[in-house]
Amino acid sequence: MLRVAIDDLKGLIDTPLPMLPVLVDAGCGQGISFRLLADALKPRRLVGIDYHDMIRRGGFHCTEGNVSLPYLWWGRAKDFGLLERLGLCRPQAGERRERLVNVAALKAV
Repeated sequence: MLRVAIDDLKGLIDTPLPMLPVLVDAGCGQGISFRLLADALKPRRLVGIDYHDMIRRGGFHCTEGNVSLPYLWWGRAKDFGLLERLGLCRPQAGERRERLVNVAALKAV
């Protein structure tokens, strides 16, 4: 699941990454994704925070095109996404409970 999310995040980055960027993982929880993020994006420093509003308050900039709400149907505890897996149901954005938010935000230094 984390590799799918990181691949999605890489697709949101619409400018070349600076050399050795500082990477902020907002909503990091226990930091399980840190190693995968470090391997994929090669940051100089990786900072974990657990509140999404800290991104904008921290001076980071992003547009709607830098935000993704991937639907992780297999992560649903109710039915483990069985209806979606069988192709019987496909909830649209706004009708489903998003479990992950990917944001590619930049901060001028």
